[in-house]
Amino acid sequence: MRRFVERALAKLPRLNEEQMRSLLYALAEENGRMDAALESMLDGIVVCDREHLPIIYNKSAERMLRLGGPDPAERPLWMSVQDEDLSDFLRDTLEGEETVLDREFGLETTGSTRLVAVSISPLVSRGRIEGAIVHMEDITEKRRKEAQLRRAESLASLTTLAAG
Repeated sequence: MRRFVERALAKLPRLNEEQMRSLLYALAEENGRMDAALESMLDGIVVCDREHLPIIYNKSAERMLRLGGPDPAERPLWMSVQDEDLSDFLRDTLEGEETVLDREFGLETTGSTRLVAVSISPLVSRGRIEGAIVHMEDITEKRRKEAQLRRAESLASLTTLAAG
């Protein structure tokens, strides 16, 4: 789609009204598909610009981060995050332009604590860093299953040891 748009933009002065309308419909359709894909993801995604303002985020990110206050897009991401540890981490990492993989946080939700792995990487466009991408994955169930597996393995070891 990107090549199509680039070619269309190059020909823009020569496009007639019908061709321009067709181009706009194609762009709107593509944008709608991208939006639907982003909103359908279970993982949280936030795209920040160079000033650390969230320019794109999905409902999963909104839920995990418990974004609060007025419009989150009007201030740096960490200022809208209610969890203090996560807010400090986001501020330090985004301002330091660091890349971080799978930093784990226990986040309070309605009546329970969810374990979330947060990764931050640069947003690169045309070879330049234009912001950051924050990716959040709820790993609560994964960790619970790992603990169950360890307990089962321990029990199996004890059984083997007892059987001698």
